Amino acid sequence: MKYSITIIAYWHDPRFKKKPGGLIRIFELADNLTSKGNRVVLILPQIGYPKTQTIAKVIEIPFIDLPLIRPLSFHLMSGLVLFIKMLERVDFLYVRQMNSFLPLIIARLFKIPTFFEIPNDPYLAYQSGTENLPLSPIQYYSAIIGSIYRATNKRPRQEAPT
Repeated sequence: MKYSITIIAYWHDPRFKKKPGGLIRIFELADNLTSKGNRVVLILPQIGYPKTQTIAKVIEIPFIDLPLIRPLSFHLMSGLVLFIKMLERVDFLYVRQMNSFLPLIIARLFKIPTFFEIPNDPYLAYQSGTENLPLSPIQYYSAIIGSIYRATNKRPRQEAPT
């Protein structure tokens, strides 16, 4: 069975404004899903050359390139594009950590199953002994969004047959 999958991700790294690079794992995921016959659409910031790095369809989102305004402008524009995209038949949404509630709210509104990637492994901090260090505001906000997502997507637990 072939699926329609939308992947949305936010990133900004000025080093990639004039050269390829950036979300390599997302491009590989999109390419692998596309090569299996799925219809994949990436919603990404308009930075660098994402259309040349994947065989999947890419929707580039313009943003205002100023500190603080950059992520807000991307989240608002990508939320609007995602809402419009969900009006089409989409089977799954894959969200790479975005520090925004919009993709989760939109997916919930359209009852689309969602995969939410949190790229930083908390076990690495635990193993390195840094788990008690204070969280940055972004890490704290990401933890809250992850907790809310997990709380709103609880499935009834199925008991094992006896």
